[in-house]
Formats: sequence, structure tokens, C-alpha cells
Amino acid sequence: MRCPVAEHAETTPRSIAAVQRGFHLSYLQLHRWICSVAKGLAKIGTSPLAFSSSGEIGEIVLLFAALRSGHPITPLNGRFPEQATKHCLERVGISQLCQIPRIPEEGSYSEEQLTGELRLFTSGSSGQPKIAVLSPKALLASAEGAAETLQLDQTCYQSCWRLSLPLFHVGGIATLFRCFRAGAMVEIPSEATSRATHISFVPTQLYRALKQEQTPWPELRCLLLGGAPCSEALFLEAARRGWPVHYSYGMTEMSSLIAMGPSGQPHLGRVLPQRELIIASDGEILVRGATLFSGYLEGDSLQLPLQDGWFATRDLGELDQKGHLVWKGRKDAMFTSLGENVQPEEIERELLALLPMGSEVVVVALPDIEVGARAIACIHTEETFIWERVRAALALRLPKFKIPASYLAIPSEMRGHKLSRSALTAYACKAFSPA
Repeated sequence: MRCPVAEHAETTPRSIAAVQRGFHLSYLQLHRWICSVAKGLAKIGTSPLAFSSSGEIGEIVLLFAALRSGHPITPLNGRFPEQATKHCLERVGISQLCQIPRIPEEGSYSEEQLTGELRLFTSGSSGQPKIAVLSPKALLASAEGAAETLQLDQTCYQSCWRLSLPLFHVGGIATLFRCFRAGAMVEIPSEATSRATHISFVPTQLYRALKQEQTPWPELRCLLLGGAPCSEALFLEAARRGWPVHYSYGMTEMSSLIAMGPSGQPHLGRVLPQRELIIASDGEILVRGATLFSGYLEGDSLQLPLQDGWFATRDLGELDQKGHLVWKGRKDAMFTSLGENVQPEEIERELLALLPMGSEVVVVALPDIEVGARAIACIHTEETFIWERVRAALALRLPKFKIPASYLAIPSEMRGHKLSRSALTAYACKAFSPA
């Protein structure tokens, strides 16, 4: 699998590959910098590498240099405390982080095939994060399958994707592969103005853009929204203000995107090319295709858990009459109260409709000797609300056993691109345990 940067260094060498703080790198310059770093990495064999990601252009160079020189590489959250970083390094068998190259250098390196692999920690939304191993082949298949839908190209006006998701998130990695496969430009954010044609947001980022009354950049034609549940009110308000917003469904194990809806329409649309999706008899979403990951790293071995060739996502969903995917929630999040099955995502959707726009909600279940389990709503919002009024409004929408008994404010240190249900459950257990 040839490096797409090397391909465009040959065919369109002067096209801009990446830009940050006014510093522009052409495809030829990026290729030569990658070659210089890859040549050095090749001297130390193919041992695993890791780096702390904080949004610098040199991280792109290190990532592709590692893949070119045959190294497994793991991007880590640059905001992790020292102990958390140390734990992650131990899990991937590394003692220290790589230094990010800062000064562009030119070099030659004959190996242009991507022979390394990417190791990403999953979000861990329902337990301890797993280490998903992605091949460059799967990431490029993901980029190719989404190319026509995303309209990412290298025409007379070069497409430009603003890198708004970090490289320790599969959405950030996928952005690089989409852009470099198409010969487009990656813009690393450094200022409010932008010439971006594409951008990816999680709902919180979209809410903040609306709250700050930010208007879409003139050339923007696609805002990919995903990573967490989004209220329909927020989606439609963004569309009303002119943002070309698309719902999306994806996961690390499928190299990011699986399905994507049309602009301004609040549904997930159909499954993209090079992916397959079916709904099992119990409602679970099963996927497979060229974008599927290699497996989970467990010690020194890879484990790829398949069921007759399909990967079980643990997500629940259905296909409507038009073939559009409808996401229902997580299979492993369901709990029982008063003998009835409760899907917390159903409660979360109703709460998002009642709480101030831009709120974040995770409903967790706490053991209860009387009813089996009681729902607790964990909420973050930047505006005030009266819980009893919200609870009274919920009573008009949901049966009594589904209404949360109480709520907790989500601490700032527990917030990120994706909230962890397991961590919030532990937090709620501690908060409501007897003194």
C-alpha cells in the first residue's frame, strides 16, 4: 500500500498538503520531511512507538514516517496526566514517548509502502479502553469509500479539511487519510478564520460555534457531526443558520465512518461503499468490509472477535423503509427496572429535547433493592435549568419507571470528546452511596 503523500509528491508536488499558523507545506515538502524522519526511524528496527498529540504539524510527519518504516504507532492524548500516559505506554509495551519533529528537513527514503500499523485506544465509553489495531489498507479503504459522498477532491479549488478532531481519535486519523488520498489540504486550526471546505465536529463543538454566533466559512460545504448523541433541535438550528451539517455513524473498529446522512436532514442515511451492515435478530448492528480493523491488541497477540464473519458493534439499531440507519443505543447499556428493560439512550434523547440546547447527558443505572435499578441522569449544560420542571415534563413523555430519580452535574475532568458511561456510573455510585 503506497503512501498517498508520496503519490501526490510525484503527481502534484506543489499542491499544499498541510497548513498551520501561516506555514504551508507542499506535498513534495511533506514527503521529503517524512522521508527524513522515516530514515532515522528505520535504524531502530520496527519496535512500537507512541507520541503525545497536541495538534502540531510535526505529528503528521511522525505518524506517516512510522508507518513508512514499519513501526506500530500509538497517538496519545496530550492532556493526559503523567500517570495515565505511563499506564497507556505500559499497555502498548513502550517505555517513553517519541519527540515530535519541529523543524522541516529534507531527506530521501526509498520505502514508500505503508508497512506499519496504527494502534488506537478506543473511547472506553462502556469499560476500560481497548487497543484497536488499524492497518493503512483499512484506513485508505475508508477514505476511498467515502470520497464520492464527501466530495473531497483536488479540482481547480483544492478541498481543505480543518483538523478539528485530535489524532488520538479515529476521526482525526481518518481526516488525514481522506485528505492525502484525495490530494486535498489539511488545515491545523490556529485562528478563527478558515478556508475550509470540510470539518468534523462533535455536538459540543457545534453548540459552541452557534453560541458564539460563528457563521459558516464561505467555502464550507460539509460539516460531519458525530462522536456523541446530538439533539435534533441543535442539528436543525445549525442547518437553519447555514451550516452544511451531516449526521454520521462510525467507530474506531471500522476506521471511522460507516454511514452518513445528507446535508440538513436529521438521519444517518445509508451505509457507505466498502462497508456492509446488517441488523441481527436481537437488533444489534453487525458490520464488516474492507475498512474493518485488524483486531484488539491483547498482550502480544491480536484478537478479532467475529460472528460468522461479522463484527458485533454492541450498538442497537434498525433500517427504516428507505434503508436509512436508525441508531437506538448501546446493547450493553440496557438495565432492568420493575422487571422492564430500559434503554438509557431513550431517556437521554428525551432529556436532550427538554434541557437547554448544547447539553450533554448520560443516563446511568444504580442498583436498587426495591426495583432492581434506578436511573440517574448525569448532565452538563452551560445554562441553568430546574430539575423538578424537567422531571415533570419527562412524566408526560415516559413511563414512571424510566424517569431518573435524580441528577448529577458532570465534573469538568470527566468531559472529553466522548463521555464514559462506566466512569460516570462509578461516579454516581460514589455520590449516592450511604455515608
